[in-house]
Amino acid sequence: MAFAARPVSVPYYALTPQSQDLVRQRVKGESAGVIGRPEFSFHGATDYPQVVVEVWSAGTPATPGLCVWLRGGRSGNGPMFPDIVNAPTWMKGMGWDHGYDPYMKRARRPERASKSPHLQQRITLEGGRHWIIEKVLEELFAATGLPVLGDYDPLRAQAQGSGQQTLLKGKITNVPIWKALDVIAEQFDLDWDIRDRWILIRSPRTVLGWSGELDLSPPQSPAASPAPARR
Repeated sequence: MAFAARPVSVPYYALTPQSQDLVRQRVKGESAGVIGRPEFSFHGATDYPQVVVEVWSAGTPATPGLCVWLRGGRSGNGPMFPDIVNAPTWMKGMGWDHGYDPYMKRARRPERASKSPHLQQRITLEGGRHWIIEKVLEELFAATGLPVLGDYDPLRAQAQGSGQQTLLKGKITNVPIWKALDVIAEQFDLDWDIRDRWILIRSPRTVLGWSGELDLSPPQSPAASPAPARR
């Protein structure tokens, strides 16, 4: 089957017997639920027929890959495999969990960025219970007057995300702009830089938003143009 970077959903009953067996083995230890909402519970040992296999594009144009999620029905729980095509360099047979720590501790900005003269002013960001990243960046602009340019983060809009919004955990008080950006980047899992007076916000998940634009189907020869009709 050609996969053209568009998300694909396959319910359990539509899988081959071999694939169904693989799904049963993988989710049999999964268990999750919401208090007072039994319709959102999922127990892999018995509820495996509810699984929907979600597949979408991952990686980069140079190294395309596929992300797979075994979604446990309405519960939205189930194991996710970030890329089943390209094992990362740090994965020496150790599993995906070994990559999480270095990923979260990566350098989120160039060292020079904190020394920018535009980022030394001290500011305070109030935050709040509804302070999603869009509101945080609006407040940052209001406090600094510096223009902000950010990537589209597909996990905020696509069904593959949890549907839960990350919020600024609390007030950021009397710190240089660059330090406030460090806190924002860490809490929202973003990277940042500054060019001239422009603050650049980058999401490492941007590549997942290329669905429909990044064509992973096999290359085909261009069809021959039809000969012009004679009059």
